[in-house]
Amino acid sequence: MERIDGAKKEIVTEQWAELPAKVFPDATVVEEFSLQSACGCSKESVLAFLMSMEAAELKKLIETGENVELECGRCGKRYSFSTKDLETVIKNKGREKELIPSPLAIEGRSTGTMDTSRLKRKINPMPKEVEERLIRENLMEAYRKRPPYQQNDYLGWILKAKRPETKEKRIAQMLEELRRGDKYMGMDYRAKK
Repeated sequence: MERIDGAKKEIVTEQWAELPAKVFPDATVVEEFSLQSACGCSKESVLAFLMSMEAAELKKLIETGENVELECGRCGKRYSFSTKDLETVIKNKGREKELIPSPLAIEGRSTGTMDTSRLKRKINPMPKEVEERLIRENLMEAYRKRPPYQQNDYLGWILKAKRPETKEKRIAQMLEELRRGDKYMGMDYRAKK
């Protein structure tokens, strides 16, 4: 047992680059690559949860006078929304189709039109493979019922995959979330009635 405790201590203090040779001394390195732990979430993508809430619930949050803090379901990063942000969400409920990617992008605008030159994120095209899977699995309607920023986020997330296995995993997650209807990018989601 002492050897295991000693190994644990060594793993904690060793540099990560030296660990493979220590743990697997007879192993041969076939390929090396760096891992990225970045989630890619943003305030706009986490805003999806707020957009799915009923106006009455949002008004109760505003009445507290405090900021609302939401956490990304993937990486745990926290995003803060002011009462002014919540008021903007309420003001723009029902206009999601016009607000790609975020209702906060038009905050303070009275015309109701969106200046796309101010968008921080591009609108992602739907890959043919994704379209075919949505049709084949009878989920295109469920996809189209999601707010445009969710559609855009799903496509961007899938398009960013570098490896085919990652792309397939992301497509499968999107399809499962659309099938279930209660998740969006790993976060709880409730569709508007």
